[in-house]
Amino acid sequence: MDWTTNQPNARFWVLKLIKDSFHPATQWWKPTWASPSRSGGASFITPAGRKLLLVNKSDLAAEVPLPMLAGPAR
Repeated sequence: MDWTTNQPNARFWVLKLIKDSFHPATQWWKPTWASPSRSGGASFITPAGRKLLLVNKSDLAAEVPLPMLAGPAR
């Protein structure tokens, strides 16, 4: 929260999205990976299905190839 305006900031919204998307029953599906473009991610199995979390640590757009998604979903 912003201490001067008492309004939610970007950190608040990111944590809320993570909390709402990943529940206690979530399991790691594949290990986390990182790329030279300062982005990375992890995949999970949740009660609602498979989910992918991508993180871009820079202020620039990043292209992340996803070879594991090239085949049919199981």
